[in-house]
Amino acid sequence: MHSVERELIELIRANGPISFAKFMELSLYSKNQGYYSSKNPIGKFGDYYTSPHTHPLFGWAIGTQIYQMWEILNFPHQFHLIESGSGNGMLGKTILESIKQRYPKFLNHLQYIGIDRRNQDHSIGKKHPFIQSSTIPLKPITGCIISNELLDSFPVHRFKIINGSIKELYIDWSSEFISIYDEISNEHIPKQIGSKLDSLPEDYEGEVCLAAGQWVQTALDAINQGYLLTIDYGYLKDELYNIKRKTGTIQSYYNHSISYNFFQNIGTQDITTHVDFTEIIEQGKLNNGSPLGYTTQSKFIENLGGNLYLKALRNMSRELDTYTYNNNKFGMNSLMDTNGLGNFKVLLQGKNVSNQTLWGFESENTNYLQMQNNPENVPILFADETYMPLLSSHYPHSQFESRKSWMDY
Repeated sequence: MHSVERELIELIRANGPISFAKFMELSLYSKNQGYYSSKNPIGKFGDYYTSPHTHPLFGWAIGTQIYQMWEILNFPHQFHLIESGSGNGMLGKTILESIKQRYPKFLNHLQYIGIDRRNQDHSIGKKHPFIQSSTIPLKPITGCIISNELLDSFPVHRFKIINGSIKELYIDWSSEFISIYDEISNEHIPKQIGSKLDSLPEDYEGEVCLAAGQWVQTALDAINQGYLLTIDYGYLKDELYNIKRKTGTIQSYYNHSISYNFFQNIGTQDITTHVDFTEIIEQGKLNNGSPLGYTTQSKFIENLGGNLYLKALRNMSRELDTYTYNNNKFGMNSLMDTNGLGNFKVLLQGKNVSNQTLWGFESENTNYLQMQNNPENVPILFADETYMPLLSSHYPHSQFESRKSWMDY
């Protein structure tokens, strides 16, 4: 029996049934070898991979966007780039490399800091340290806080509509883990669903993440002037709480495979849900954060020159071996594939900044046109051995909409 499973059983025996949110929190973050506490889940040898591990194009696009933020803020002497949930630091390294190549003057004023609750030991030199923390323990900064696939792993409360009323899912133990429904544990659960609650049909299942809004407040409190850039899979509230998703969006990953049985592989599998971006926007407004842009990852990368990088690769195809060309082409396309990673959402919020539209949210912007008119200055980006070999892999998020309830197991 895994130590986290034992911890959960002891907790239930001592205090009675626990919310699914508590079950998820301990499964993922327990100090007794919770999923994120005991392993590096991302990459070739993990259970899933993310956009930074797909192709360097992702980091290069973000690097370009970060540069424009520095420009809009009138080139401050020190610009902080804080990555919350930085994992092994791959995104930060790629962003810094892109800025070194495209905007070398900016590099002298940029300080990247990676923050993760797990000790990743990936400091990028003395100037770009790593901090182990579950919060953002920094004084208010000028710059940008970025997260990529962070909020989807925050604990959620599960609910179900039973006899026309909302009930919450709890986990009990009786020789095995069992699921029961009872009254909600927190009045903010129905409040966060909002007006959509009245239209949900009988037996509808879903999730509410109260922790995501709290994180937004913490992030914006850490910004004096600048931006909050959130990239994740999810929807606005009207689409999230929709009959098309009558069993919710929760699922888990184990060895690059999807599972809906959360009572197996406890402590060794990921658990994840779609993000409620309406809630992120509204919590931002309550904490002096203005929404400045919301789009898909596909459009965001395209607006920052994604197709021009692809064109540069194609123009060099005759000089490359078949595998190198196809692997890089596939990696770039995967980032913009609207049936997978490209359907992720990109939300930009600003604090004490102008409402200027940024390049990633504007088609054929000045940066894009400059790259288009000077193709000789568009570098050819290659994924080395640290990236996922995508030609022989499959990204599981493309299966999000074809799923059955995990309660069927």
